[in-house]
Amino acid sequence: MLPKIKLYRLIPLLFFLLAVSFTKAQNDDCNKTEVAVSVEIVTDTDLYTLLEYDFGARSKSEWNSFATNMLVQVLSEYEPEITFFPLGEGNGDHHYHFRAQMMVATVVKDEIELRGYWVTALLVANAKCIPARSWVIEADLFYGKDRVLNQAMKNLVSTFWPMDRNIIIYENDHPSPPRDPDLNIQIEKDFISPIDTENRKTWVYAKVYNCRGDLVCDKNEKGQPVHYQDEIERLELKIGNCSGGNHVGNFMVIITNNNCENEGEYKLVKGIEAEKKTILFKTCQLGGPEIVKEKELIIRGLEIEVKPDRGKLETEERTRIVITFNETDPDGNKYPLAGKEIDVKITGLENGTIRAANGYTTSGDGEVVLNYKAGDKDEKITITAVFQPENYPDKAEGKGSVIVHPKEYSAKINLTGSYKKIIETSNSNDEDVNNYRLNESIEASVLIFFELIEVQDMPLFNQTFQYYKPTSVSITDFNYTFE
Repeated sequence: MLPKIKLYRLIPLLFFLLAVSFTKAQNDDCNKTEVAVSVEIVTDTDLYTLLEYDFGARSKSEWNSFATNMLVQVLSEYEPEITFFPLGEGNGDHHYHFRAQMMVATVVKDEIELRGYWVTALLVANAKCIPARSWVIEADLFYGKDRVLNQAMKNLVSTFWPMDRNIIIYENDHPSPPRDPDLNIQIEKDFISPIDTENRKTWVYAKVYNCRGDLVCDKNEKGQPVHYQDEIERLELKIGNCSGGNHVGNFMVIITNNNCENEGEYKLVKGIEAEKKTILFKTCQLGGPEIVKEKELIIRGLEIEVKPDRGKLETEERTRIVITFNETDPDGNKYPLAGKEIDVKITGLENGTIRAANGYTTSGDGEVVLNYKAGDKDEKITITAVFQPENYPDKAEGKGSVIVHPKEYSAKINLTGSYKKIIETSNSNDEDVNNYRLNESIEASVLIFFELIEVQDMPLFNQTFQYYKPTSVSITDFNYTFE
């Protein structure tokens, strides 16, 4: 059952105001009103007999076309500002449907009862909306009858007059659905990220404007429906401060409220990969197909990299291991994450040492730095760095390894050295000059490894000379103090 809105005949005083508003409407950006017309002939032997008597023999299908074309002609004469055409000749994109029905009736002419024509009609808004927005515009007397079919149709059409002005009133009172609308979609945030609860979600705001540039708001609890794509991998959709929430296919329907608000919230629920999501939004219009808009939602990913400065060490050598924690975007750009606690696990460490230079919280560059000294029992150490976002099913993880092998050398020398320096200044005669004292101390140990390259016997001295080439130097200890 279609909902009905009653529009009463306009009083003369209102004609002037409507004429002004109609003239303005004709100068705006709205397309000319198009109305499809159809006539259903009620199956009645007496009616077909009357038609054949007046217009000659035709088939039943031809009578429908005949009556529709006649009604289109009458409507076009009465309402030149509107384009009328038979329903079967349109593409379905008309704004309204003038739906008529014809039957036989008794009419009185010169006090004589005659068999004549009775024509009734409804003017129905053509909108393919969910929820339904196909309103029926109805006046008190939407019928016409007369012995002459053309006159019966004129009597019918006169009850709708002025149809163009009635349509303006209707569209002002029923902004949803609008004709030729513009759907504007705004995403609150530039991107979302799994890093924490707040950054995982963003609001999306939809605004629908009619062909005059007016924002379409709720009237009489019949706001404009906007369909948000739902059931998207990795995302959940929640309705905002609006009615609706039901689904049509994989779209959630959200209804614009009386504050002109139409909003939904997308939330990231799994995955740490960077990704670009294309989301569809749809809304209906008065006449014509759905309006569809696409918007891109950027999801940043989480990435942990573990990179040793040197991937292979010999015993007692040192290397720095840098753990880097970044957000990444779909284009491969990286954004350091500072102040995040990284969980670090190390396997394969036997008698070597590894220490975090400044703890396990990332620096301003998103880094945690480890210092590793290889032990003679270490063979391969593996560093696993993990960040687990709060209340999130997935985690960011990175791994790196250092391989340790014994030094290949023929000889080694361990050198230790120290350096001390004391500087003092004093001036007992000048109180304005500050005394200064520096006590500086440096202690260091290095291990130099040598490779045997030549052996020569020296019979003259009853000795054998061995010649060595240094192959590497490792700093095994270093301390600097001052006071």
